[in-house]
Amino acid sequence: MNVDLSKVRAIVFDLDGTLYDNSRFPFWLVTSRVADTFVFSAERKVRRMMKGMDLDNVDSFYDSFFSHLSDKSRFTAEEARDWYWKVYMEMFPKILHKHYKANAGVEEVFACLDHMNIPTAIYSDYPLVKERVEALGLPSDLCENYWSAPDMGAFKPAIRPMHEIASAMGVEADELLVVGDRVDTDGKSAFSCGAQFIHILKKKNSKDPSSAYVSMHWDEFVQFIMDWE
Repeated sequence: MNVDLSKVRAIVFDLDGTLYDNSRFPFWLVTSRVADTFVFSAERKVRRMMKGMDLDNVDSFYDSFFSHLSDKSRFTAEEARDWYWKVYMEMFPKILHKHYKANAGVEEVFACLDHMNIPTAIYSDYPLVKERVEALGLPSDLCENYWSAPDMGAFKPAIRPMHEIASAMGVEADELLVVGDRVDTDGKSAFSCGAQFIHILKKKNSKDPSSAYVSMHWDEFVQFIMDWE
């Protein structure tokens, strides 16, 4: 299976695990705030439980999210909300800035696509997308479109946000190329709306020959884009 670049009019990138290697992020979370280990675990459980849910708007989404987080932690819903925004989300970019950096060639890829007039977006299952991009040492104007699934009222791989992103970029959903490290979220987001998908592998030469989708390491993707130009 190959990517038909003649049909691609815009590219949507995942952030975590795609534009940088996010290995050991849970470790850095826990070691930064050991007392909240249980809450970190509860937050991840809620994410798995709500995977693919579409609550249609940001207020309904976060009301549900914090209600579920309250059920799985020692917090009330309001305490869960405060912890998430004032502790967890403030830690996220700080950990990225201290322990992580963007993959080699990220800026070159976006510059190349801009030169070809291919609109780009970064779409994440976490908020503060632009702030986290900057924490990785990338420029805030890396691309014009930063999208957070929760801020759109959903979690990947909900289909509505993909159509809204495509519309905002001035293309049809089936004209998108989605680039991400997870088939179950990024891939399904693409497949659900007829978009094409490239699976970014963490290790070189780890592609499954029997897989039904295009897979490559980030370094190979950089070359793939450069060859396209």
